[in-house]
Amino acid sequence: MPHTDIIERRSYGADWARADRAKNPDKYRAKGRARYAKKKAVILQQVKASAKRRAPQVKATKAARYRSQDPRARRNDSLIRLYGIGIDEYESMYVDQNGSCAICGEKRDKLHVDHCHTTDVVRGLLCDGCNKGIGFFQDDPHRLANAAKYLNKGK
Repeated sequence: MPHTDIIERRSYGADWARADRAKNPDKYRAKGRARYAKKKAVILQQVKASAKRRAPQVKATKAARYRSQDPRARRNDSLIRLYGIGIDEYESMYVDQNGSCAICGEKRDKLHVDHCHTTDVVRGLLCDGCNKGIGFFQDDPHRLANAAKYLNKGK
């Protein structure tokens, strides 16, 4: 089929190449790998040089952006992102618990938000030790009950 228009010819060539790539993906993947293997050292050198040139700019930009934010706003953002509660709700829970851990009752300046990992429901605020303890027992009440029985054996 003779093509008189150059645009038609280009479009036909692109369509053929696209169809050929779809039919023979392994062939094109092998070509790409071979091309990369030949130029690997040069490519890696260029990537490293580019990253090295940009590193101070990227680091300075991120640090400035982070420093410019209010710490309370950063905490609010992270609480919303991680647990679906804002800083006001966290502070309300803190006051309701009298600033103490929901398990051991120790008063702390900072408490961790405890939540169910399957339903994402916030259960309460815990001290660092109790939060880690529950995490080590994988939020499994049966494991915790067995651990309590085990501890009582020695008494």
